[in-house]
Amino acid sequence: MRHILVALFIFFTANVSAQSVLNDKAFYDTLFTNKLFGRLGVGFNLNDDGSARKIFLLQDASLSYASSRHLFEWSDDLYFNRRKEETESNRFRTFLRMAFFRHHFEGKRKISEADFYPEFNMAFMYDESRGLNARVTSTAGITYSMHRVKWARLKIGTGISREWESWRVFDKELFPRFDSLDPVIKGVLASAYGINSRGNIVKPNWRWSSYLQFVCMVAGKVQLSALGQIQYPLQPNFESTINSPYFPVSGSRFPRLTADLSGTLFLSSHLSFFVRYFIQKDKGQLSPYAKQEVSNLAQGLVYRF
Repeated sequence: MRHILVALFIFFTANVSAQSVLNDKAFYDTLFTNKLFGRLGVGFNLNDDGSARKIFLLQDASLSYASSRHLFEWSDDLYFNRRKEETESNRFRTFLRMAFFRHHFEGKRKISEADFYPEFNMAFMYDESRGLNARVTSTAGITYSMHRVKWARLKIGTGISREWESWRVFDKELFPRFDSLDPVIKGVLASAYGINSRGNIVKPNWRWSSYLQFVCMVAGKVQLSALGQIQYPLQPNFESTINSPYFPVSGSRFPRLTADLSGTLFLSSHLSFFVRYFIQKDKGQLSPYAKQEVSNLAQGLVYRF
Protein backbone atom coordinates (compact mmCIF):
# COMPACT_ATOMS: atom_id res chain seq x y z
CA MET A 1 0.00 0.00 0.00
CA ARG A 2 2.81 2.38 0.84
CA HIS A 3 4.45 1.82 -2.54
CA ILE A 4 1.13 2.45 -4.27
CA LEU A 5 0.69 5.79 -2.44
CA VAL A 6 4.20 6.86 -3.39
CA ALA A 7 3.57 5.91 -7.02
CA LEU A 8 0.30 7.86 -7.06
CA PHE A 9 2.03 10.87 -5.54
CA ILE A 10 4.71 10.81 -8.25
CA PHE A 11 2.11 10.26 -10.99
CA PHE A 12 0.00 13.24 -9.94
CA THR A 13 3.01 15.53 -9.52
CA ALA A 14 5.54 17.02 -11.88
CA ASN A 15 7.95 19.88 -11.19
CA VAL A 16 5.99 22.84 -10.11
CA SER A 17 7.91 25.55 -11.84
CA ALA A 18 9.41 24.60 -15.15
CA GLN A 19 11.27 27.89 -15.12
CA SER A 20 13.22 26.76 -12.05
CA VAL A 21 15.06 24.12 -14.06
CA LEU A 22 16.88 27.06 -15.63
CA ASN A 23 17.32 29.08 -12.47
CA ASP A 24 17.92 27.05 -9.33
CA LYS A 25 20.86 28.33 -7.30
CA ALA A 26 21.04 25.39 -4.92
CA PHE A 27 21.17 22.95 -7.84
CA TYR A 28 23.97 24.77 -9.67
CA ASP A 29 25.99 25.32 -6.50
CA THR A 30 25.98 21.59 -5.74
CA LEU A 31 26.15 20.28 -9.29
CA PHE A 32 27.38 16.69 -9.68
CA THR A 33 28.60 15.02 -12.83
CA ASN A 34 27.01 11.92 -14.37
CA LYS A 35 24.04 12.03 -12.00
CA LEU A 36 20.41 12.53 -12.95
CA PHE A 37 18.40 15.06 -10.91
CA GLY A 38 14.66 15.60 -11.12
CA ARG A 39 11.69 17.37 -9.63
CA LEU A 40 8.06 16.34 -9.35
CA GLY A 41 5.28 18.55 -8.14
CA VAL A 42 1.64 19.55 -8.15
CA GLY A 43 -0.03 22.90 -7.77
CA PHE A 44 -3.01 25.10 -8.54
CA ASN A 45 -2.97 27.87 -11.11
CA LEU A 46 -5.22 30.96 -11.28
CA ASN A 47 -5.48 31.91 -14.95
CA ASP A 48 -6.73 35.39 -15.91
CA ASP A 49 -7.60 35.31 -19.62
CA GLY A 50 -9.13 38.79 -19.72
CA SER A 51 -12.76 37.66 -19.56
CA ALA A 52 -12.87 35.25 -16.62
CA ARG A 53 -10.66 33.81 -13.93
CA LYS A 54 -10.31 30.06 -13.87
CA ILE A 55 -8.51 27.68 -11.52
CA PHE A 56 -6.39 25.02 -13.21
CA LEU A 57 -4.46 22.05 -11.89
CA LEU A 58 -0.78 22.36 -12.70
CA GLN A 59 1.52 19.41 -13.33
CA ASP A 60 5.18 19.70 -14.35
CA ALA A 61 8.30 17.57 -14.52
CA SER A 62 11.98 18.30 -15.04
CA LEU A 63 15.25 16.39 -15.32
CA SER A 64 18.85 17.66 -15.29
CA TYR A 65 22.04 15.81 -16.23
CA ALA A 66 25.62 17.10 -16.26
CA SER A 67 28.59 15.62 -18.07
CA SER A 68 32.15 16.71 -17.35
CA ARG A 69 31.73 19.80 -19.57
CA HIS A 70 28.07 20.20 -20.53
CA LEU A 71 24.63 20.49 -18.89
CA PHE A 72 21.40 19.04 -20.30
CA GLU A 73 17.99 20.04 -18.92
CA TRP A 74 14.46 19.02 -19.87
CA SER A 75 11.13 20.18 -18.49
CA ASP A 76 7.46 20.09 -19.39
CA ASP A 77 4.31 21.47 -17.83
CA LEU A 78 0.58 20.97 -18.23
CA TYR A 79 -2.27 23.17 -17.07
CA PHE A 80 -5.81 21.85 -17.18
CA ASN A 81 -9.19 22.31 -15.53
CA ARG A 82 -12.51 20.48 -15.47
CA ARG A 83 -15.82 21.97 -16.55
CA LYS A 84 -18.83 19.79 -15.90
CA GLU A 85 -18.08 16.62 -17.87
CA GLU A 86 -15.45 18.15 -20.14
CA THR A 87 -11.76 18.61 -19.50
CA GLU A 88 -10.27 21.69 -21.15
CA SER A 89 -6.52 21.56 -21.71
CA ASN A 90 -5.19 25.04 -21.20
CA ARG A 91 -1.53 24.62 -22.01
CA PHE A 92 1.17 22.05 -22.61
CA ARG A 93 4.84 22.87 -23.03
CA THR A 94 8.02 20.84 -23.28
CA PHE A 95 11.50 22.36 -23.25
CA LEU A 96 15.02 20.99 -23.85
CA ARG A 97 18.10 23.06 -23.03
CA MET A 98 21.77 22.24 -23.69
CA ALA A 99 24.53 24.40 -22.19
CA PHE A 100 27.90 23.56 -23.71
CA PHE A 101 31.29 24.03 -22.01
CA ARG A 102 29.68 25.70 -18.96
CA HIS A 103 31.78 23.87 -16.36
CA HIS A 104 34.78 21.60 -15.90
CA PHE A 105 34.87 18.47 -13.74
CA GLU A 106 37.75 16.29 -12.67
CA GLY A 107 36.19 13.04 -11.62
CA LYS A 108 33.07 14.04 -9.72
CA ARG A 109 34.53 17.29 -8.39
CA LYS A 110 33.61 20.55 -10.10
CA ILE A 111 36.78 22.57 -10.77
CA SER A 112 35.37 25.67 -12.45
CA GLU A 113 32.41 27.32 -14.18
CA ALA A 114 32.57 29.37 -17.37
CA ASP A 115 31.57 33.03 -17.47
CA PHE A 116 30.44 32.72 -21.12
CA TYR A 117 29.17 29.60 -22.86
CA PRO A 118 26.96 28.68 -25.84
CA GLU A 119 23.41 27.44 -25.36
CA PHE A 120 20.96 25.64 -27.60
CA ASN A 121 17.33 24.94 -26.76
CA MET A 122 14.20 23.55 -28.37
CA ALA A 123 10.60 24.02 -27.23
CA PHE A 124 7.12 22.85 -28.17
CA MET A 125 3.95 24.54 -26.91
CA TYR A 126 0.21 23.93 -27.28
CA ASP A 127 -2.46 26.25 -25.87
CA GLU A 128 -6.11 25.37 -26.50
CA SER A 129 -7.54 28.49 -24.89
CA ARG A 130 -5.51 30.77 -27.18
CA GLY A 131 -6.09 28.81 -30.36
CA LEU A 132 -2.43 27.82 -30.58
CA ASN A 133 -2.23 24.40 -32.20
CA ALA A 134 1.55 24.30 -32.00
CA ARG A 135 4.58 26.51 -31.54
CA VAL A 136 7.96 24.92 -32.27
CA THR A 137 11.04 26.98 -31.44
CA SER A 138 14.77 26.33 -31.69
CA THR A 139 17.27 28.86 -30.35
CA ALA A 140 21.06 29.15 -30.47
CA GLY A 141 22.88 31.81 -28.48
CA ILE A 142 25.50 32.82 -25.96
CA THR A 143 25.05 33.18 -22.19
CA TYR A 144 26.88 35.15 -19.51
CA SER A 145 26.71 33.69 -16.01
CA MET A 146 27.59 35.57 -12.84
CA HIS A 147 28.26 32.74 -10.40
CA ARG A 148 30.96 33.96 -8.02
CA VAL A 149 28.58 35.79 -5.66
CA LYS A 150 27.78 33.49 -2.77
CA TRP A 151 24.13 34.47 -2.22
CA ALA A 152 22.99 35.14 -5.81
CA ARG A 153 23.31 34.16 -9.45
CA LEU A 154 22.67 36.15 -12.62
CA LYS A 155 22.33 34.92 -16.20
CA ILE A 156 22.08 37.02 -19.36
CA GLY A 157 21.53 35.30 -22.68
CA THR A 158 20.97 36.40 -26.28
CA GLY A 159 20.56 34.51 -29.52
CA ILE A 160 18.53 33.84 -32.66
CA SER A 161 15.36 31.73 -32.68
CA ARG A 162 13.62 29.96 -35.53
CA GLU A 163 9.90 29.76 -34.79
CA TRP A 164 7.05 27.86 -36.44
CA GLU A 165 3.46 28.41 -35.34
CA SER A 166 0.04 27.06 -36.26
CA TRP A 167 -2.97 29.11 -35.10
CA ARG A 168 -6.63 28.09 -35.17
CA VAL A 169 -8.89 30.83 -36.56
CA PHE A 170 -12.34 29.15 -36.49
CA ASP A 171 -14.40 27.30 -33.92
CA LYS A 172 -13.93 23.57 -34.28
CA GLU A 173 -17.65 23.24 -35.00
CA LEU A 174 -17.17 25.36 -38.13
CA PHE A 175 -14.53 23.10 -39.70
CA PRO A 176 -17.06 21.06 -41.72
CA ARG A 177 -18.52 24.30 -43.12
CA PHE A 178 -15.03 25.56 -43.95
CA ASP A 179 -14.26 22.33 -45.80
CA SER A 180 -17.38 22.85 -47.94
CA LEU A 181 -16.33 26.34 -49.11
CA ASP A 182 -15.71 26.99 -52.78
CA PRO A 183 -12.03 26.45 -53.72
CA VAL A 184 -11.91 30.04 -55.05
CA ILE A 185 -12.91 31.40 -51.62
CA LYS A 186 -10.34 29.16 -49.93
CA GLY A 187 -7.74 30.51 -52.34
CA VAL A 188 -8.61 34.10 -51.40
CA LEU A 189 -8.33 33.27 -47.69
CA ALA A 190 -5.01 31.55 -48.29
CA SER A 191 -3.52 34.45 -50.28
CA ALA A 192 -4.88 37.18 -47.98
CA TYR A 193 -4.31 35.62 -44.55
CA GLY A 194 -2.37 32.40 -45.08
CA ILE A 195 -5.29 30.21 -43.93
CA ASN A 196 -4.51 26.68 -45.11
CA SER A 197 -6.88 23.87 -46.12
CA ARG A 198 -7.30 22.83 -42.45
CA GLY A 199 -8.50 26.28 -41.39
CA ASN A 200 -5.24 27.21 -39.64
CA ILE A 201 -2.70 29.97 -40.10
CA VAL A 202 0.85 28.60 -40.30
CA LYS A 203 3.47 31.24 -39.58
CA PRO A 204 7.25 30.73 -39.62
CA ASN A 205 9.47 33.53 -38.36
CA TRP A 206 12.91 34.40 -37.04
CA ARG A 207 13.28 36.17 -33.70
CA TRP A 208 16.07 37.83 -31.79
CA SER A 209 15.67 36.44 -28.28
CA SER A 210 17.27 37.79 -25.10
CA TYR A 211 16.66 37.05 -21.43
CA LEU A 212 17.86 37.96 -17.95
CA GLN A 213 17.50 35.67 -14.94
CA PHE A 214 18.30 36.52 -11.35
CA VAL A 215 18.08 34.27 -8.29
CA CYS A 216 19.05 34.85 -4.67
CA MET A 217 18.87 32.97 -1.38
CA VAL A 218 17.48 34.51 1.82
CA ALA A 219 18.43 32.98 5.19
CA GLY A 220 19.26 29.69 3.46
CA LYS A 221 15.59 28.66 3.30
CA VAL A 222 13.94 31.01 0.77
CA GLN A 223 14.84 31.38 -2.89
CA LEU A 224 13.59 34.36 -4.93
CA SER A 225 13.94 34.36 -8.69
CA ALA A 226 13.00 36.63 -11.59
CA LEU A 227 13.07 36.09 -15.34
CA GLY A 228 12.58 38.75 -18.01
CA GLN A 229 12.58 37.91 -21.73
CA ILE A 230 12.09 39.75 -25.03
CA GLN A 231 11.62 37.95 -28.35
CA TYR A 232 11.68 40.42 -31.22
CA PRO A 233 10.51 39.24 -34.67
CA LEU A 234 12.96 39.88 -37.51
CA GLN A 235 10.06 39.81 -39.99
CA PRO A 236 6.61 41.48 -39.70
CA ASN A 237 4.12 39.25 -37.89
CA PHE A 238 1.78 39.33 -40.90
CA GLU A 239 1.77 41.04 -44.28
CA SER A 240 -1.56 41.21 -46.15
CA THR A 241 -3.47 43.46 -48.52
CA ILE A 242 -6.78 42.80 -46.77
CA ASN A 243 -7.76 44.07 -43.33
CA SER A 244 -11.01 43.23 -41.55
CA PRO A 245 -12.37 43.44 -37.98
CA TYR A 246 -12.20 39.64 -37.66
CA PHE A 247 -8.61 39.53 -38.97
CA PRO A 248 -6.93 42.79 -37.88
CA VAL A 249 -3.78 42.61 -40.00
CA SER A 250 -0.78 44.72 -39.04
CA GLY A 251 2.60 44.98 -40.70
CA SER A 252 4.28 45.95 -37.43
CA ARG A 253 6.81 43.85 -35.59
CA PHE A 254 5.46 43.26 -32.10
CA PRO A 255 7.94 41.80 -29.59
CA ARG A 256 6.84 39.05 -27.23
CA LEU A 257 7.49 40.18 -23.64
CA THR A 258 7.63 37.72 -20.72
CA ALA A 259 8.09 38.15 -16.97
CA ASP A 260 8.26 35.26 -14.50
CA LEU A 261 8.58 35.83 -10.74
CA SER A 262 8.75 33.02 -8.19
CA GLY A 263 9.52 32.31 -4.56
CA THR A 264 10.43 28.95 -3.06
CA LEU A 265 10.42 27.93 0.61
CA PHE A 266 12.58 24.85 1.25
CA LEU A 267 10.79 22.68 3.80
CA SER A 268 13.36 19.86 3.71
CA SER A 269 16.10 18.53 1.47
CA HIS A 270 13.44 17.00 -0.81
CA LEU A 271 10.27 19.02 -0.31
CA SER A 272 9.58 22.71 -0.97
CA PHE A 273 6.64 25.10 -1.38
CA PHE A 274 6.49 27.61 -4.24
CA VAL A 275 4.53 30.65 -5.42
CA ARG A 276 4.92 31.82 -9.02
CA TYR A 277 3.52 34.70 -11.09
CA PHE A 278 3.80 34.65 -14.88
CA ILE A 279 2.73 37.35 -17.38
CA GLN A 280 3.26 37.54 -21.14
CA LYS A 281 2.33 40.13 -23.77
CA ASP A 282 2.17 38.84 -27.33
CA LYS A 283 0.54 41.35 -29.70
CA GLY A 284 0.04 41.07 -33.42
CA GLN A 285 -1.41 37.56 -33.71
CA LEU A 286 -4.05 37.14 -36.40
CA SER A 287 -6.15 34.47 -34.70
CA PRO A 288 -9.21 35.91 -32.92
CA TYR A 289 -8.54 33.48 -30.05
CA ALA A 290 -5.02 34.76 -29.44
CA LYS A 291 -4.94 36.97 -26.36
CA GLN A 292 -2.54 39.90 -26.30
CA GLU A 293 -1.84 39.32 -22.62
CA VAL A 294 -1.98 36.21 -20.44
CA SER A 295 -1.09 35.84 -16.76
CA ASN A 296 -0.90 32.96 -14.29
CA LEU A 297 -0.60 32.80 -10.51
CA ALA A 298 0.39 29.34 -9.27
CA GLN A 299 1.32 27.72 -5.98
CA GLY A 300 2.02 24.18 -4.83
CA LEU A 301 4.56 21.65 -3.59
CA VAL A 302 7.73 20.28 -5.20
CA TYR A 303 9.44 16.96 -4.52
CA ARG A 304 13.12 16.70 -5.52
CA PHE A 305 15.13 13.57 -6.14
